[in-house]
Amino acid sequence: MDKSTVVLVVGSEALAQEVEAVSAAVKSRTIQVQRSPDLRRAGEAARTRRPDAVIVELGRDLRELHAFAAELESGADVAPVVVGAWSRETFLGEDPSSAYLIEATRARVRDFVRRPVSSTELAEVLERHLGARVASRAQGRVIAFVSNKGGVGKSTLAVSTACALAKTHGDRVVLIDASLQLGLCASMLDLEPTTTLVDAVMQQDRLDETLLRELTLQHACGLRVLAAPKDAMDAARIDDASLARVLSVARRAFDYVVVDTFPLLDSIAVAILDFADDACVVVTPTVPHVLGALPLLDVLERLGVGRGRQRIVLNHSHPRVAGTLTPEDVATRLQRRIDAVFPFDKGLLVAQNTGEPYALAVGRLFGFGRALAGFVDELARPRGAVTSDVAP
Repeated sequence: MDKSTVVLVVGSEALAQEVEAVSAAVKSRTIQVQRSPDLRRAGEAARTRRPDAVIVELGRDLRELHAFAAELESGADVAPVVVGAWSRETFLGEDPSSAYLIEATRARVRDFVRRPVSSTELAEVLERHLGARVASRAQGRVIAFVSNKGGVGKSTLAVSTACALAKTHGDRVVLIDASLQLGLCASMLDLEPTTTLVDAVMQQDRLDETLLRELTLQHACGLRVLAAPKDAMDAARIDDASLARVLSVARRAFDYVVVDTFPLLDSIAVAILDFADDACVVVTPTVPHVLGALPLLDVLERLGVGRGRQRIVLNHSHPRVAGTLTPEDVATRLQRRIDAVFPFDKGLLVAQNTGEPYALAVGRLFGFGRALAGFVDELARPRGAVTSDVAP
């Protein structure tokens, strides 16, 4: 499975936007851009997100950069490549002096890019230092299901997708229920949680791939499940940093990490989206839900989750009635291509009551089963960082 090149940008939002904009033009690799505003917070971000390269906005004082680069090298098996981004404005209209460049090199800056960053220079730097390293690194694909409202079938689709993936990949798939207040994934699978996400968070200092697998529940289909907290008191123990640690370990331990979320864009959701290779935005064909999806998509892009990482999923969670919006209506209103359309199927309602996942019983040729099979097949394919998927 092809991997994205994760680039952590440390500095201004303007620099992150520059890198994001030119990433789409880099044809040699798929680039996932993340941002940290300063070096102090970038250390934790690098530990949890495991970037392949760190692009640091250079200033005239390099003392803090020395400590940051040393921390990177001490905290990872394979340290990310540190690249310095500089502009003439910072150096009063002139190029950095040779003394400054020598000092930056001593601070473990491996290469430099000039601002505004160009796609050609960025591609050359990444190829020069990373080569085939990223493609060979074991790192699973994180698939997050998000929505702006409850009741759209988000959890049902998360469970169905995880089960469908487990048909092929068995226990190399984990479903993490990060809907901390109202997690339902375990009940949909008829599992009684003996351990939950809270147990992984409480063990985060010694959490590794082996321990994480031990903390998951296993369904008969092979799927591993990390259940939601049992109550609100347990949920309060989880913050964005601890959840990021769990996700970082999960994508090393599993080929696919499917994450269900609570329909609220808080710090927990942002931490999940930072890791997501695919942010599956679930909408239903009703005017209020579609109108609510518009600001959500805008916020995702401002958070650095570009269109290349978004998938618009239209779910008919209720039977069709007169006036139901068509996929074309939704695509036109969102000005986006619809990536998947799931038809209503009463078998899903029965499955929720019995705890027997419908995805494990339905065929691939018709209706919901066909839509699910196509969606899962598409998730297994590599996808670029930015697309021009605008509705006709």
